[in-house]
Amino acid sequence: MTWGSTWDEVLRAVLVLWVPGSLVGLAIGLRRWWLVAVAPALSVGTLAVWAVLLSAAGAPWTAVSAGAASLLTAGALLGSQTLLRRVWRPDVAPLGWWPATVVGVGVAALLAARSMRDGIVQPDAPPQTWDAIFHLNAVQRILETQDASSLHLGRLSSPSSDVAIYPAAWHGVVSLVVTDDVVVATNVLAVLVAAVIFPVGCALLGAALLPGSRLLPGLTAVASVAFVAFPSRMLSYGTLWPNALAYALLPAALALTVRILVRSGRTTMYSGRPVTARHVAPVAARGPSAGDQRRDVGRSTSRGDRALILPLMETGASRPPLVLALLLSLAAITAAHPNALLGYVAVAGVLVVLRGLQVAAEALDTGRHLRVAGVLAGTTAAVSVTMMLFLTPQMQSAIAYDRPGSTRSGRRSETPSSS
Repeated sequence: MTWGSTWDEVLRAVLVLWVPGSLVGLAIGLRRWWLVAVAPALSVGTLAVWAVLLSAAGAPWTAVSAGAASLLTAGALLGSQTLLRRVWRPDVAPLGWWPATVVGVGVAALLAARSMRDGIVQPDAPPQTWDAIFHLNAVQRILETQDASSLHLGRLSSPSSDVAIYPAAWHGVVSLVVTDDVVVATNVLAVLVAAVIFPVGCALLGAALLPGSRLLPGLTAVASVAFVAFPSRMLSYGTLWPNALAYALLPAALALTVRILVRSGRTTMYSGRPVTARHVAPVAARGPSAGDQRRDVGRSTSRGDRALILPLMETGASRPPLVLALLLSLAAITAAHPNALLGYVAVAGVLVVLRGLQVAAEALDTGRHLRVAGVLAGTTAAVSVTMMLFLTPQMQSAIAYDRPGSTRSGRRSETPSSS
C-alpha cells in the first residue's frame, strides 16, 4: 500500500481534527490564527467529553453522533455569547504570522512527515510493539461496541469491571478516521500529530510569547521537529500514540495560558516597553467598538505608542473565549493522556507565579497594598495546591513508576514508562 492511497483517511482526519474545533472556536469567539492553531485541541476536547456523555445516554459513537454533538456544542456556546455580548466578545488579537510563519510551519511539516514516513515505511504496517497491540485493539473495540467513553475503554484489559477508566481521546478520534483499516487510520493520524498539530501549536506559543515578532513563530515551528525526544521518540517507542497526542496539544494550551496571563493585569509588555491603563483611559471610559478604539488611540497618542497599544486594545474583551478554549484544551490533554497534564502544571505554574510577582510589583509601585496582598495570597495558594497534588500517593506512584525491559542478550534495561 502506498501513502498516496491514504488520501481518504487524510481527508477524514483533517475534518475530524479541525471542523468540530473550528465550529466551537468560532462560537466562543476565537478568530484568525488562534482559531486555526487551537482547533485540534478544541476538537479533541469536545469529542472526548461527548464520548462520555453519549455512552452514558446509551447513544452510539459514530461520525453522525459526534458531528451532531459538535454542532450542538457550538450552537449552545454561540447562544451564550450572544446573550452575554457585552462582556463576551471575539478575541481578535493580531499575530505576526504571515508569511514567515506559514513558511516555517510548512518546512516543519515536510521534515516531520518525511521522518515519520521513513519510520513507518508503509501506511498499513502495524508497529511491532506491545503498546501498539493494545491501542489498535482499543480502536477496534470502539468500532464494534460504538462506545468511546474514557470510563469504559479499560474494559479491554479488565472486561469484568463496570467502570474501567482509560484515556480514550486518541482511540475515539482514530475510530472516526477509519475507513476500512485501523492500522492505516492510526498511522495517518500519527503523521498529522507530528507534522502539523505539534509544530503549529509551537508556532502559536512563540507568537504568544513575543506577539510583535514576525520570525519567531516560524522558527519555533522548525525547531520543534528538530529533536529526537519528541515527537519522533514517543511516536516510535511503544507506540505511545495517546501520550504523543496529549503532548502535541500542550503548546496550544500554554499559548492560551500566556495570553490569559498577559490579559489579566493592568499592564502588558510589547517591544520591551510597558503599556499601562493611562494610555487607554479615554477608550476604556467609552467602551466603544474596535474601530472607535483605533480612532481614539490615534488622536490621544503618538504613532510610536500606537503600535504598542493596539495589540492591548484588541485583547480588551477576550478573556471568556480564552478561558473556555483553555478549559477545553485541558480536557483534551487529560482525555488523551494525563501525563501531559502534569507537564502543563509544571510549566504553567511557573508562568503563573512569575506573572503574579510582576502584578504584585506593579501594584506595590502604585501604592495598592491590598492588591499586593491579594495577588501574593492567590499565588501562594496556587503553589500550595500544586505541591499537595504532587505529594499525593497516587501522584508519587505515577512519578516512581518503572518498567524494566530487556535487551537481545537478555539483560534488563531501563525503558520509558508505558502509555
